[in-house]
Amino acid sequence: MLEELLPTGLTETARRLGVEPFEVVRLMVATDTVSERFSATDDHLQKLMSFGEIESGWWEGAELPDDANPLRKRVRAAIGLLLGRAAGGTAIRMDNLWRGLGLADQVVVEEALNILADEELVVIENTDSGVKISYTAAAEEVLRELASGKSDVEALTEVYQG
Repeated sequence: MLEELLPTGLTETARRLGVEPFEVVRLMVATDTVSERFSATDDHLQKLMSFGEIESGWWEGAELPDDANPLRKRVRAAIGLLLGRAAGGTAIRMDNLWRGLGLADQVVVEEALNILADEELVVIENTDSGVKISYTAAAEEVLRELASGKSDVEALTEVYQG
């Protein structure tokens, strides 16, 4: 019980938030919660999570589309999550789109989103609270067709091959 009251170290804080230790330090600096040895109390964790807009659980119960290719299935589902969470041009924290997935799926989703940014279908920007992703109204229909499997982007072919 006493351990629950003590501050957590940098690595444990990163694990609890689902981000890299460097991201924890960056958020601590941005929220003025840097402490000796980069430890964090539960209050600090909540402040970092809130400021960083860090959310998890997006994949719990998420519906995966029918697709013979498991990588394309995951990318299509991630695009669907993006459409649902970033509606109306709202920028969302990018890593929320893969937090909770296995490492291989995290890599695939991140690569696919970066390709979509290269294709100018999504916008990725660095902000004080983290890397954010959004899409424009002009790209929405293309993204919906990608999510539904009605179309694809040739540049994503390599991602789907693993």
